[in-house]
Amino acid sequence: MYTVCISIACLAIIAGCSKQDVDQVVTQPQVNKLVEVSFEEPVDLTVAAEIISKDAHIVQIHATMVDNTGVKFTYGRSLADDEVMNINEVQQDAISFFEHQQVIDAKVIEDGIAQGVEGLELPAVNVPKRIVNVEISYLMMEMSETQREVLQPLMDELDADITVRDITSKEIESQADLDGSRAATVWVPNVGNITTGDYTSTTRYVYQRMRWQNDNPFDRWYTYEHDFFLNNYSNNRGTYFSRAQNSHGFPTCTWFTNLPSPYLDTRYGDDLEEIAYTIASGNAYQIDEREWYTSTIRIKKGDVNRDVGKLTAQLGTQIPIGCTSSWCSFAVANVRLVTAWNVDLPGTDWWSY
Repeated sequence: MYTVCISIACLAIIAGCSKQDVDQVVTQPQVNKLVEVSFEEPVDLTVAAEIISKDAHIVQIHATMVDNTGVKFTYGRSLADDEVMNINEVQQDAISFFEHQQVIDAKVIEDGIAQGVEGLELPAVNVPKRIVNVEISYLMMEMSETQREVLQPLMDELDADITVRDITSKEIESQADLDGSRAATVWVPNVGNITTGDYTSTTRYVYQRMRWQNDNPFDRWYTYEHDFFLNNYSNNRGTYFSRAQNSHGFPTCTWFTNLPSPYLDTRYGDDLEEIAYTIASGNAYQIDEREWYTSTIRIKKGDVNRDVGKLTAQLGTQIPIGCTSSWCSFAVANVRLVTAWNVDLPGTDWWSY
């Protein structure tokens, strides 16, 4: 559909132009567009490497990981504008990330049990978990129309869906605050924690755990965003995590979660006073109230060693229905889970609603 529209537009221009004007239209350089590629079934890393070899710039990549008990996780990476993707690094980095989260899981669960949090169980030590498979499930790229045409046969073979995004259509959402009506907020998770700290000498992490205790209240078209914000008021005084983001508004980071159909949310259109680090579910109706959900964002160190944060739950809707991308989620309501600015970084905070 996109190619047809472009072709018709060019024909309309050419019909009213001189030959010199036509030559200028035909020879002008193509503008790269933001393109999302979703695979019906995850593909091998070598297939992703073939796609990347077509000189498309990678903005984000998602990998589906499966552990030895059959549980699936999503590993994501969001690149800076000048960063080049090395697909060979994905598998080892994803496995290392998984192993790190297992360590955090055990510490947080032990801490929660000590504090009397219900529904927590220490993992069975006799069944150590490990990743047995890593495959690519999603790519976000900057590509020209010519590059898309070259890739189309391969995409057809892989049953991949290619979507061209116009990010200017992602409007700043109007958000209703429903804190005053608990009956209207059955979609909010009921208990969870935030843990922050150093990952390496140059990187830090925010780990979050959450659980719903109500029957799943989400309709088919709902999304859910777990919005963690850092305080950057007072003339940009600094933040515990790097504020770096690419030109599409995505924090430059690596992330990991077991939320269904997850995405890293864009900061496109956000202000600079409250810096968001958000992992979301594009298909909230698949959330299971019997499960604990976790997410971790790993990011470069910021410019302060102490900070404060807040946590907000956001109910969203898919536009169009069926799209689980960050660009398709629009806010319906917000609820404060931890008010500003009552999360101390680094450290661990448990919350309940």
